[in-house]
Order: sequence, then structure tokens, then C-alpha cells
Amino acid sequence: MRSTPLIRKFYRLKRSRLKVKTTKSLLLKDCTKLFNKIILKERINKCEWCGRTKRLNIGHILPKGQYPRLRYFKQNVILFCFPCHPPRWHNNPLEAAKFMLETRGENYREKLLVYDKILPRLTNIQIGLYILAFKQEINLRRNVQNTSSSQSPHTPD
Repeated sequence: MRSTPLIRKFYRLKRSRLKVKTTKSLLLKDCTKLFNKIILKERINKCEWCGRTKRLNIGHILPKGQYPRLRYFKQNVILFCFPCHPPRWHNNPLEAAKFMLETRGENYREKLLVYDKILPRLTNIQIGLYILAFKQEINLRRNVQNTSSSQSPHTPD
């Protein structure tokens, strides 16, 4: 049985829609890259679980899909190496809960849920403002590093 031109046109149209990225998804991608840079510098490039310094990635305590308002909230972010992130954090919830209790305290999840209710929803404008703020923070850190490295101890002649 042959497909009609109308059906072929529909499938072509459906495929082309999947490739188009929205402005919000592009903004989120840029914002996430900048946010990850900031977190990696803040947390001194070290896994919070085992202390490794290689193959690091960022995880969220409360999932960013369910709690999009907490996506760029620094207290909701945790830094793991790749061997710790999926097997320990995602696949072993009892071990992850014990780790959170030891490192963050007893009511940490409830505190994050309060912030989720307080923080506004992410709009394109707000994501753009986050991008500007993250870029400024990265530039400030870069400037501080440059000034501290250029101010080496000066010995009198």
C-alpha cells in the first residue's frame, strides 16, 4: 500500500518540528553551561561524595524536571564524579538519603521545598537575566584571580 502525498507531507512536517529548538531551550542551555562553570569553581573541583577531581558532573538534590524553579539554585546542586553520580545517587536512594543526612542535615529537603514555593517561575526574560548575572560572576572571579596573581610579593631592591 502506498502512502498518500498528504501523509508524506504530515510526516515531513512532524520531523521538521522536532529539529526546531525554541528560544527558551537555547537560553536554558547557555544558562546551564555558565551555571556549571560557576559551581565547578565554587566547589573546588572535588566530588562531594568521594573527593575525586576527575570526570565531575553536577546533580540536583531535587530534580530539575519536577522543580524547575530550583534549577539554578546553588543549594539544590551537588557535585559528583561520574562513578558516584549514577550508581550511588540515582540507583541507591537509601545510601543517597544517608549521605544527605550526614552532609546537609535533617530537614534540608523541606527547606528546598519552601524555596520552590517562594521563587518565581523561569521565563525567557528571567533566564536572560540569569545569563547576565552568571557572566558577571565569572568575569569577577577571573578579575580577582588576575589581580591576585599579578600582585606577587615584591622584594625591595
